[in-house]
Formats: sequence, structure tokens, C-alpha cells
Amino acid sequence: MLSLLFQTVASSPIIKLGVVGFLFLMSWTGFGATSLATTAPPAWPVRPLPQPSDRPLPSGAAVYFVDGTKGDDCNDGSLERPWKSMGHGLERLRAGDTLCLRQGTYRELVRMKVSGTASSPITLRAYPNELVVLDGGEPEFAETPTAAWEPMPSGMAHEFRSTREYSVPAVPDKDGIEVRGYFADSMIPLRGYTEVDFHAASSGLWQVSEKFNRDSGVFFGPGVWFNPKTRRIHVRLATPELPAIEPYRGVQDPRKLTLIVALRRGTRQESGILKLENVQHVRIEDIVARGSVSTVVHLAGCRNVALDRLTVYGAPALLVESTDDLKVTNCIFRGVGSPWESRASMKYRGAGAYVVQHAYQKGRITSHNWEFAQNEITDGHDCFFMFGVKNLSFHHNYVDNFNDDGLEVGPKTADQEVYLYANLISHTMNGLALHGGNGDPYRRVVSAESGAYVFRNVFDLRQRTYTRPPRVAGEAPFQYASEVAGGHDSPVWPHLWFYHNTVINDYLPSRARRYYGIAIGAWGTSSKRRVFNNIFVQERGFPGTELKAKVDANDPLRWLENLDLELDGNLFWALDQQVPPENRFKRTAAFVASQRKYAPGLTANDIYADPKVVALSSDRMAKVDLRLQPTSPARGSGVPLPADWPDVFRRTGDERPDIGAVPFGAELGGVGVDAKRSIFSGR
Repeated sequence: MLSLLFQTVASSPIIKLGVVGFLFLMSWTGFGATSLATTAPPAWPVRPLPQPSDRPLPSGAAVYFVDGTKGDDCNDGSLERPWKSMGHGLERLRAGDTLCLRQGTYRELVRMKVSGTASSPITLRAYPNELVVLDGGEPEFAETPTAAWEPMPSGMAHEFRSTREYSVPAVPDKDGIEVRGYFADSMIPLRGYTEVDFHAASSGLWQVSEKFNRDSGVFFGPGVWFNPKTRRIHVRLATPELPAIEPYRGVQDPRKLTLIVALRRGTRQESGILKLENVQHVRIEDIVARGSVSTVVHLAGCRNVALDRLTVYGAPALLVESTDDLKVTNCIFRGVGSPWESRASMKYRGAGAYVVQHAYQKGRITSHNWEFAQNEITDGHDCFFMFGVKNLSFHHNYVDNFNDDGLEVGPKTADQEVYLYANLISHTMNGLALHGGNGDPYRRVVSAESGAYVFRNVFDLRQRTYTRPPRVAGEAPFQYASEVAGGHDSPVWPHLWFYHNTVINDYLPSRARRYYGIAIGAWGTSSKRRVFNNIFVQERGFPGTELKAKVDANDPLRWLENLDLELDGNLFWALDQQVPPENRFKRTAAFVASQRKYAPGLTANDIYADPKVVALSSDRMAKVDLRLQPTSPARGSGVPLPADWPDVFRRTGDERPDIGAVPFGAELGGVGVDAKRSIFSGR
């Protein structure tokens, strides 16, 4: 059913930033000589900036050119006489043609409506070894910042305003966010503010009467705000002095900086910088897109579209609706999370959004046959909303730094099929997530294949997520421990097959720490759930093994009657423990009762032992290598699985497979662009 070729791993150094754990690679190359100052000292860790691709031009096909600086739409589109605008060039393409963009920043809102054929697709791409940026921002803040800003009379400390007026749609945004921005030399986001938060005191304390109440504000860090009365854009480049939060100590005068500042253009469906509408057989390659309050790249009603080597900044960076046969490879999607954002600031103060989102219709499958491979999706509130897609393959991707939900597979429905495998999911509050209570007509009768297959992934959830600022001075910012699976509003989970994964975590507080397999065995009692042959390791205390939080004391076996749950062959360990606990469940009447549905009995072959991987310690900056050592008790200790469960490492003739994501002696695969990051650490 599924096949893949594992590639070799190349490692790169990563540095973690303070309590936020904002994972960035060291890089201080900017977008060009226009940068007037850096946003922080050189030691500040940042994600690497986009680099041009060396992809050669196609041979044997018609290639036309656009040059925003030297071109003219009266030209013929040749290399010597390029067109000036993308819109003009796209209108003239025919099946099999390529439109090649020369280096530069393009400020067009591109609407692509031309289609190719299966044998002759249309391609929009950058010229080899040249960086092409589609930018929806206002140009003066990047090109002439000295003239674009002025100090705000009687304003807050370090407050500036634009020297000219701007306009936004007449209907206000539901969250009140009309403007967003970025530091151009690092692409670290500027927060989009409402007035009450923008003009709040600089203490940064979470002193609000109710989390959704806007009667009092909180200032979180560098950001922008649009004043609808004066029609000016305001900016404050400062951060509160909070313990353990890395402050912004860069230039505070925006006239000395290159900023990307964009105003809202409409709804999510209206605001895309690059929109493909009702097109077929189209490829988009080697392009950077940025500068939008909402949607950046938007696909609607498309078929057979391929996105390769795009770098997109925003939330949603990619919005897709009613699209079949979509392939997304080697792309980078960065959200609007910054080192100063918390879950509370994004969820309750109007800055949260999925970085990749499928716009679905409630209870319906509206898209089919997607593949996401070797991508990086990072830095935001929520990662990927994939409900409503049938036959989605998500593999060899790097998912990192989300303070709420990771991969939202969607509720129980009749036709959904999702395959999540060979990914690294790290620093995310809920690795797998689901919402409920929103009126979706969840279907209780579903096909046997409907649901999500989650296998051969690494979940590194040791880094806690920054949940909210402190309420009083001197209190530490609140952090939340991560879970493999978490739901909102009592959702009805889909059928879920969770097998051959390796999960490492910090420590789960309160009731969550009791749940089997860091919460993967505690949800979805009304749906089928299979949990087999996984490694669960915590830094402090053994992972939970309880199958249900509450049991009726008068009828302790009643919860088993309608439970479609099988779990077995899993290995549990804690880095701070030397003596493994006893599997007490095997001595209960519930274990005996479980044998009526699952013959060996739930947890019959579970192991409590050190997995003896190559490298794993409580030092989070140390090397991580989750391959099994020759003496690992995980070798040959798993439970044989049905042949129709997809697996990339299944070996013929194995009666008992190895436990965990990577069997002993197997080749390692990488994740992210070109599979260059280690699946164990993201480095």
C-alpha cells in the first residue's frame, strides 16, 4: 500500500532558546543589503533563511521569463526580453509551458487560473540560483523605513507610527487583527495586536479577569497595530522583562530596521498572495511567499497540483479546499509564533491559526489523495488541520514548536484514511489532536479502514510549551507538559492504529500521567484503537499505564463491554528509575475479562525495561540516537501485526518484530527538506 526509500542523514547544529525552546539553526544572512540593522545580537538563534535552488531549467519545453526590475509586458517573454508582471505572463501560458521568475521581490497578488495536462503540466518557478520572493507587505517599511515611520507623540515607550494612512476592509476582522509583520533579516514574526494589548503596560503579566475577556490588555513583545480611527500603523519593538523569557534586545527604532508589514485584505479565502483556483496539472517550485495577515498560499478546487521547495511564512501559510491529487514536497511552512508568544497569547488574544489547513465542510470528505513528504512545518499555535481529506500520506516531515495542537486528524467519519509515518514531531503540546463539540455529524458506523494509521514516528515531547505569562511579578511563566494525544471538548476520535513509534517525554502532571502510553491509550473509547509495539520513555517517572481514569466501583468490568481497544507489546521506561514497576493490570479481573476480545489479554506482552538505545539522556542538548543496541530488550519482543497494516520496515519471516520506530540494524531515514535532518533530533 505504501512505499518509501529511506535516505541518509546529514546533521546540523541546533540551539534551543530559553524556556520557550524556540528551535532555530544559526544563521545571520539577510535578504539583502537593504537591512539596516540586525534584530538582536549575533548570538540570537534563528531559523535558516531561504536559499535559492539550483534546479536546472527544463529542456524541450517552452520557457518564458518575468523580470520585475528589467522586464516590460510589451516584450515577448524571452530571456532577453522578459515580461514585467506574473499576471501578464500567466495569462499567456499554454499546456507544457514554464514561467520562470528572475531574482527579486514581487508585490503582485497572483491569481493563477491556467491549467496544463497530465503529460504537459504548467510550471511557475524561480530562475536557477536566484531568490524569488512574493511579498504582500507594504513596500516602504522594507525599502524606505527612515521615511515610513515617525515617533508617536505622547505614545508608549518605543512606540512609532506610520507617516501615512492606510486602509483595510470595512468589515473588521473577527479577532481584531488588521496588521502583521516580520523582522526581515530573521523572519521572526512581529505580533499582530489589538489596541487593548498594544497599549498595555510593559510588565507583560497575565492579569486578565477571564481568558477571552478583552477588558484588560497584556503586552507580549514586539508587534504592530492598526488604528482604525487615524488609519495609521503603529509599532513597538520591546519585550517585557519576565524571568526565563528571552527578551528582545535589538534596535527599537523601526526607522533603522527592515520590516515586513502587511495589512489585512479580506477573509482567509480572499487574502492569499498566491491563489490557484480550479486549475489542473500545475507545478509551483522554488519560490518564497510572505507578507499576509492571513492566508499566504491558497488552493481551491484544484486537481493534480505539486508544490516543491516553497518557503512560506504565515498562518495559514497554506490553505487548501476541495482539492484532489496534491503533492507537497521539500517545502518549509513557518507560522507566526515568536520567542515571546505563549499558548495564551495566541489562543485567547487573536493570534492563533493552523499553519497548514484543509478548509473542510462539516462531516464531508471534500479532498482526496494528498502526499506531504520531507517538509518542515514549524513555529505556531496549531500545525496541520487535515480533517476532510481521504487518503492522506504524511511522511518524513519535521513538525516542531507548536504551543497547542500538532497533527489534527479529524473526528470519526466514514471515509477518512490518513497515514502518518516516519516523521519527527517535537516540542508540541498535543502531538495528535482533535476538536469536538462543534456540531459535526460524527458517524458512529464507519468502514473498517477509515481512520488514522500512525507508525514509525518519533515523538520528542520533552520540551514543555510556554503556556502563559506569569500573573504576578516574580512568578515563573507557566509551562505545559506535552502529550501524545489530546482532545478539546470531548471529541469522538477516529479509528486509530498507533504502532511502532518511539515516544520520549518529560513528565506528565496530575491525572494525565496515569494514562496509558503518555495519553495514547486513554482516549477514544467509542472508537477502535490499536496500540502496539511502541517505546514510551519519560525523563521523570514511568509513563502511565492506566486504561481508564475512572472505573465504576460497583461494576469494574463494565467499561470493557463496549471498548474496542487492543494494546500490547509496548515498552515503558523512565530515565530516573532503575527498578521497573510490576504490571499490576495482569493481576486484575479486568485483564482476564479483556481476553474475551483480545486473546492474550491487554498489556500481556508489555515490557518495563531500559530500551537500551544508542544515545538518550536527561541532557536535552546531548546527542539523541534511538537506534536499538544489540542487547536491547526491545529486540524481537513485539507482537506480530496483521499484514494489511502498512509498515515501511516489516521484515518477512519475523515472528516477533522489534519494538519502537526503528528496528535493529535498519537504515535510518531523515526528515525535512531533502531528508537532511535526523529523525531523532531534527539536527
